[in-house]
Amino acid sequence: MSSKEMKAKVAVLTGGGCAPGLDPFLEAFARKMNHEKYQVIGIEAGWRGLLRTPPETILLEGDKIEGLTRSGSTSIGTSRTNPYQADIENGEATVLKNLKELGVTGLVSFGGDDTLTVANKISQAGANVIGIPKTMDLDLSGTDYSVGFWSYNEAVYDHAIPGFIDTLKSHQRCGVIELFGRHSGFTVVVAGIAGGACYIAIPEMELDLQQLADRVTEFYSKHKWALVIVGEAIEIKASDEKKEGDKKKDKTHDTFGNVFFFKKQTGSKIAKEIEKLTGIESRSFQATHPFRGDPSAFDAFYGFRMGVKAAEMVAGNQWGRMVSVRGDKITDTSLKDYKPRRMITPGTFWYDLVKQRNEGII
Repeated sequence: MSSKEMKAKVAVLTGGGCAPGLDPFLEAFARKMNHEKYQVIGIEAGWRGLLRTPPETILLEGDKIEGLTRSGSTSIGTSRTNPYQADIENGEATVLKNLKELGVTGLVSFGGDDTLTVANKISQAGANVIGIPKTMDLDLSGTDYSVGFWSYNEAVYDHAIPGFIDTLKSHQRCGVIELFGRHSGFTVVVAGIAGGACYIAIPEMELDLQQLADRVTEFYSKHKWALVIVGEAIEIKASDEKKEGDKKKDKTHDTFGNVFFFKKQTGSKIAKEIEKLTGIESRSFQATHPFRGDPSAFDAFYGFRMGVKAAEMVAGNQWGRMVSVRGDKITDTSLKDYKPRRMITPGTFWYDLVKQRNEGII
């Protein structure tokens, strides 16, 4: 279909960390929009593409969107660029100007907490914006599900845990697997229970090193191996690091002020504490970035469903909204509803599972 036959243009970007479900979304969204005679302009590398002059774009149609449902990445690229970063001059104004010059009716922004924070600000500044929830941490409010969560857990369960346990059994060791989870421990609970960890440490619960050591000792005495699964953001009192520097300038933080947890080596530190307290030889493994791009049918399907829903929202001029999963339904809510952050709290089955596993009850 030629550009003359198109009745409007719409822009779409993917921001933050990559996750399975992004490309299936892009295929469904572009197909549906093209059918509705919209030209779909993909913004390359997230918000960074809208800060360039001219903006970095790719036309999403034809062969560019064929077969994306099997992809675990994003074909238009992503970045953690923050238009509101202190050293970016006139970031908001540049984004608004470029959207206007592209001639689009609005922007669809697919990402997690940081990407949606920017999307909401751009929306409040006057642009037409629709948000799509994506985070393997499952820590966004306003939706029951965010694409990336099940793919990551399945990748860890299928490819990280089995081989690691085999080596622990062979060498009669304790092993610590460190998982993603900047603010919440949903990934840790799923992988920990499904993977047979004797202890699960999540950011929402203070880590009791003595309880951890006792539980490992108890499990190890029966099986001659033990597995512990922890979240990357766990605070370890016995291994406090130097005080954090300026979040915007320190190389240990990204442009949104988030800590680069892979540099903190949380799992390694906890393994050392276990060995010190129990005398059991311990090893650690970061099951993080190499496992975030392994796609599952579940996320491909839900990413595709979200793409169809987003296209319907664009066609219906439902701007300032976010696609939301409620049960098995794809609906929408206010773009501001992804806050406050979703976390594991006392009284929930998530919290009770962790508590009972760590006490050796289940």
